[in-house]
Amino acid sequence: MIAGDLNAEPDAASIRFLTGRQSLEGRSVCYYDAWEIAGIGTGKTWTGVNPNAMAGAERIIGQRNYHRRFDYVLVGSWDAHPKGRAEIQSAECVLDRPVDGIWPSDHYGVMVDIDVGPNAKAG
Repeated sequence: MIAGDLNAEPDAASIRFLTGRQSLEGRSVCYYDAWEIAGIGTGKTWTGVNPNAMAGAERIIGQRNYHRRFDYVLVGSWDAHPKGRAEIQSAECVLDRPVDGIWPSDHYGVMVDIDVGPNAKAG
């Protein structure tokens, strides 16, 4: 599993490589993007709605109204762990509003529910 702020949108070469959509010198990997499989809502984790992100977007990108997904939970494919399974049940943004007027971070969190266990063999 890979999880974190990858500072890349879903169509960036780095994310396409991690999700098996682009090779690099003939090699690739295949992680499943939890948001693509079971995301609830827009999935935007860095947005100008959050004043902490707005300052960065204005300074770094030159745009205040910037909404992107930069944060991921990527789960390994079945062939990496043939005796186990990790089934993505749900994915949602968390910490996406202020608490007592304070925003927890400049990014929203991504919470993913994964059912992990042994791989059951058919029949």
